[in-house]
Amino acid sequence: MHYKVIFILILFTHSPIALANDSKLPYDSQCTKHKIQRTNDLAQDPSITEADFCEQCESYFANTLEDYISIKEIFTAIPKQCFLAMALRGNRLFSYDQYVHCESKNQASFDKRRKFCINEDYINTIYEAWTDVAECFNYSLERQKEIFHLINQESGGILNIKSKTGARCLGQVTIDYVKTINTLIRSADKKNPLQHSEIYTEVAQRCPQMTEKALENINFITCQTSLDPHTCLFYTFYGLERNHRIMTNNLQSKLDYMGNREFPESVAHKYQLPIKLNEMLHITGTTKNGNSVDWVIWDDSELYELWERIDDSKDLTIKKVPLFKKQEEIEKMFNYWAHNGGQSLVNNSLIKRIEKLKRDISRSCRSHSKKPRCLAREQIKQKGRGIDSSLALKIFSADLLETYPSNSKKRRTEVSQYITKMIDSSQRTFSYNKGSEGTNSMLNNYANAQPNLSAKERVSFQKKVSNVCPKLSFK
Repeated sequence: MHYKVIFILILFTHSPIALANDSKLPYDSQCTKHKIQRTNDLAQDPSITEADFCEQCESYFANTLEDYISIKEIFTAIPKQCFLAMALRGNRLFSYDQYVHCESKNQASFDKRRKFCINEDYINTIYEAWTDVAECFNYSLERQKEIFHLINQESGGILNIKSKTGARCLGQVTIDYVKTINTLIRSADKKNPLQHSEIYTEVAQRCPQMTEKALENINFITCQTSLDPHTCLFYTFYGLERNHRIMTNNLQSKLDYMGNREFPESVAHKYQLPIKLNEMLHITGTTKNGNSVDWVIWDDSELYELWERIDDSKDLTIKKVPLFKKQEEIEKMFNYWAHNGGQSLVNNSLIKRIEKLKRDISRSCRSHSKKPRCLAREQIKQKGRGIDSSLALKIFSADLLETYPSNSKKRRTEVSQYITKMIDSSQRTFSYNKGSEGTNSMLNNYANAQPNLSAKERVSFQKKVSNVCPKLSFK
């Protein structure tokens, strides 16, 4: 029964990772009275602080140890230190005219420009909202990290940022983005609901109160998202979850280049057909005229042109190989690119780009070639484990630079290098490298926020951040 006691403590503190020496954290002590009042209003908003987002959580107390361990993944959220470091840096990234201030959530335009105070109240409010929404979406720690890195890049953890292109709040959501999700929400209880409206149904079943965070009036988008982190995060989580479901389905799909051609059933079974979008087929053996076979096949249609040449009487190996070593990381990449470059990057564009990669890999290479496609081919042939994420990132970044649909080279470069910039932002914010520009910048942020902290205490905090905070990388 001991694990139930632990679980109750986790549930009611809502902060499973203890914050030792909380008084030594570099919360901003230099805020004006307007910033402090604005932050107090946010932290004391009853719609944020008193809502019971998970009405079914009590049922967990009667569950087994295995259930407890499973649900603990949700509650073991990213530590508060990470949100604090992110926000202290974020609050110095933007021009003052990007900070919006509304007196009420229910208004169509903001009143003035005003910052929040990045103090304990602000961080607790953002952290509580994060934990609520992660729980309601049933997000694992890995999925939380994915969105955390996006928010670090997009808003730096600042709730009331509005970009020059109109993107808003922590996740930098746009009007069109919210309208798309609202269309799904409205179809959820209809006779023929739209695909991915089930996400809303799932969230509503876990957390009925979360349904109140959907925007009923799109005109209030700026004020509601800048005053309610639950609303902002609800849309951010929803959109990225939808993208994952689209990509998972697309990557499992079968390409249709066979036309009216068909393999005999025995041949299809022998060669493990069909070859899905996220697979390659590696065949070694001998042709009927005595030539050796070492083929990497990208699709059924390519195999159709070749299979009758193989001598079945000789040794033959046929191996299905996953295209990617870690498919979830490929999905993460394209989720990020779509957030910056548009929804099409996780729809048909994803299929076309992966299809192009598969075709390139299937082409023969000179021995010891260092071309990225040839390195990918060797990883599939020799290691049989799929392409490393770091190599896939290099290949897709180059492809986006060349083929992203924009006449502006600057825009193509921006999209293609977006993830590289995210990795850099993550390392600068959450790493400790003595004497580096990034670390020195973070230490200066802490000094500006909390002058009473000694240099040693600031260094100690950044080392703690480096130890406990996730860093973005693709390996």
